Amino acid sequence: MPFQASSFIEYDEDAYSKTSEKIEWSITRRTVLPLLGLESTGKTWLLKRWLHGYDQAGHVLYIPLRRSRLRGESRSANTDLLLCFSRIAHQLNEQCDLTQYVESPDETEPKKFWTKDQYYRAYHRLLGQLSKHHIRAIIIDQAHTLSKDTWEELLELRADLDGKLALIPCFTLRSDETAEEHWKPFAEKLHRGDQQTSLYTMPTLTAEQFPNVLLQLCAQLQAMPDTTVLLKHKSIAAAWWPKILGNWHVIKELQAKIDHVLGPETTKLRTITMDVVRSISLDYMVEIG
Repeated sequence: MPFQASSFIEYDEDAYSKTSEKIEWSITRRTVLPLLGLESTGKTWLLKRWLHGYDQAGHVLYIPLRRSRLRGESRSANTDLLLCFSRIAHQLNEQCDLTQYVESPDETEPKKFWTKDQYYRAYHRLLGQLSKHHIRAIIIDQAHTLSKDTWEELLELRADLDGKLALIPCFTLRSDETAEEHWKPFAEKLHRGDQQTSLYTMPTLTAEQFPNVLLQLCAQLQAMPDTTVLLKHKSIAAAWWPKILGNWHVIKELQAKIDHVLGPETTKLRTITMDVVRSISLDYMVEIG
C-alpha cells in the first residue's frame, strides 16, 4: 500500500486547530506571520488541508515556490523576484478567472530579465488586481528559497496595499538552527509597523506520538507485531526516534525498510518479530535488547 503521510498527520487535531486559528487570526488582522518548521514534517500538507476547509479561501493566494536545497539554488535575485511574482500573478489569474490577465514574466525563460519599467508596469497591474479582487492574504510556501530582495518587494507590495494584505511565509528550518536564527535576516527587512511580528513554529510529530504511528505503519503494511514486539514497541520507537525526529520522508523510508525485511506480501498477515526489529536497528546503528 502506498505511504500516505496524511493518514498519520491527523493524529493531533489540537495542533491542527491551533495552527488554523493562528493563520486565520493573521488574515483577519492582515499581519505578517512567519511559519517555521523542520523539513518534511507536514507543513505543506497542513497548509493545503487548512486552505481546503477555509470558507474565505477565494480571497487567499497560496503560492508554492520551487522545491530546492534549503538555501535555494544559485540564481540571481532578479530571476528569483520575477519567478515569485510570476507565480503570484498566475495564481491570481487562475483563481479569479481574469479575462484581462495580469502580465507576468515567463517562468520557462528564467534567464530573461525584465527592465525596471517592465517590472513596475506589471507590479502596478498586479497591485490593482489584488485590491480589486479583495485578496486578503498571500501564503508563500518554501519561503526559505526567497532572496532578500524578493522578500523586500513582497513587503513593499503589502505596504502599497496599505497593510491590508496578510503575508504568511512558510520556512523550512535546518536541524542545526533555531527559528529565531532563520527568521532574523528576514525580520531585519520588516517595516516599522511590523517589527513586533511573532514567530509561529509549526507542530510536528513528537517522540511520545511516534509509537502509535509506528503501529499504524505496520497495519498499513498488513503486518502484525508479535507479542514480544508489541510489548516492547514503545522502547523500540524510543530507540529509533533519534533517526526519525518527525521527518515524514524518513518515516516513509522506515516503512519501506520494514516491508523489505518482511519479504513479499501474501494473503495472510505478515508477522513482525524481534529479528525484523534487529535487522532495521542495524541500519540505524542502534541496539535493541
